[in-house]
Amino acid sequence: MIKESHRSIKVNTTCPFCLYGCELAIVSSVNKYVQNVEYRNEARVNQGRLCPRGNAASIILDDKKRLSYSIFQNKEISWLDAKAIIIRTIKSFDKSEIAITFDKNLTKEEINLISGFVNYFGIENFASSYLEPELYFSYDLENCPTASLEDIEKSKVFILVGDIFAQTPVIAKPILNARYAERNNRIFVIDSIQTRTAGFADKFLFCQPGTEPLLLLGMSSLLSGKIKGLEIETIAQISGVAESLIEEVAKVFANLTPGVVIAAMSLGRNENPYLFSLAGQVLATKPNGNKKFLSIAESKGNFGKDRFGNIYNKIKENKIKVLLNFGDTFPFSYPQIKSNLESLNGLMATALFRPKRPINGLILPSASNLEKTGTIKTLWGETKIQKTLEPVSGSKSVKEIVEQLMQEFDITVNNCPKYKAKPITGREVYELAREFIDNKQQLTKKEKSLLVLGEKPAIGFLNIFDNENIIKINPIDCINLNLKEGEPVVVSSESQTIELLIEKSNQVPQGTALVGVNRIENRQLFPMVIDNVTNNVIFPPTLVRVWQNG
Repeated sequence: MIKESHRSIKVNTTCPFCLYGCELAIVSSVNKYVQNVEYRNEARVNQGRLCPRGNAASIILDDKKRLSYSIFQNKEISWLDAKAIIIRTIKSFDKSEIAITFDKNLTKEEINLISGFVNYFGIENFASSYLEPELYFSYDLENCPTASLEDIEKSKVFILVGDIFAQTPVIAKPILNARYAERNNRIFVIDSIQTRTAGFADKFLFCQPGTEPLLLLGMSSLLSGKIKGLEIETIAQISGVAESLIEEVAKVFANLTPGVVIAAMSLGRNENPYLFSLAGQVLATKPNGNKKFLSIAESKGNFGKDRFGNIYNKIKENKIKVLLNFGDTFPFSYPQIKSNLESLNGLMATALFRPKRPINGLILPSASNLEKTGTIKTLWGETKIQKTLEPVSGSKSVKEIVEQLMQEFDITVNNCPKYKAKPITGREVYELAREFIDNKQQLTKKEKSLLVLGEKPAIGFLNIFDNENIIKINPIDCINLNLKEGEPVVVSSESQTIELLIEKSNQVPQGTALVGVNRIENRQLFPMVIDNVTNNVIFPPTLVRVWQNG
């Protein structure tokens, strides 16, 4: 007879760590101890496979760093005291001085509740605080079709932009199966780093950092008639990719059908993510035949009423005095903005884990999406998630937190209008590209300086697997700068100075360095910029000086 405490409970759900929509099961005992993550072979999307993020699900649920109590001014307080602080703070300031923000891993139901809360108070400062460049994939080109999993499986030609296989490894199987289904099927990769994805390319368009969208638009121009200001000669010169190679890839992409353009972005990798997100869609709509677009992301699709860039500027101008964030990454993942947030009269945020660096405000312990029931968005549409365990002791779901606040104010749900960006035309994208070319700044190299880029491999998720305390540098640069592999090096940008270990890597071109941006310390190297077109945030590549002490 099996003892009750040893009996296992299995709950099927959808992995919450990106938009790919993999299915998994969490197996636990009746005493709430997580035993393991179970693969579901019958799953249509992932067919029994999971990337490191999915495999880490049980670690997330049981991690010893999970937050289980509220923290105010770095001291533990009760939930009742925390709720009283939120209510008192909201009542003490004018609605124009309050901002409500939200980042990733919220259910549709939670966002609706937050919208109702915002609408009740008439708060206009309501925006997404998910500041990764993937948010720019939320901008849709007019009449651009989105690829389904079936489209990928049937495609004969792929243009992959960025490190697709590293950021969402599970997608590699359907792409490679489609590639090798017929002899003539092709994979083309565009990137400024020789990534794992590039290793599978039939042709690799190895370009200068930040010029990926120009290559996409250059091919589009070739296929739809030359467009003034986007001549292939100019694009070849700026990108460093030969005209003949651009023309060859464009011709194959036009002639093979069906096909798909798939794009991924990373913090510190993209100079103009707005143009990047639209350029891939432009190319997918231009060739004759069945071509579609797909973006790889952890989160996207909801802006709120405003843009975070506007809210951030108001904080710096002391116009916003209170900020309440719902989610699990903000502000902890963006140390660049910490000093400005410390000027607030009230900073309140939910979190999964105890922050490494305390914030001057209130932190509420929240539940993960593996501890909720609700609706989430995936690349393939909406799906339901199931509560696999009760939330960690002391933590509450965002839904529960907002519902209790609404009870205090006697609020009924009344969703505020959701902002939906107007679809963009191809003509507008070409104008953006011409402006990008005209304004493209050639950074002046300084002694011992490198252009540092960011990478976001799935294996580095939340620093659980790899610490990412390294900087990858081309071997020739190591010789020229007298840097020794495996030893610490000082890396200094305009925004921060940190110490990392050197790893020689031929995947990084000369004059360039690569750091993992899953690590918070590395993120500090990249300055924050407000995009003047969308008022969203960008963390572009940046110049750093490197040296070894002594």
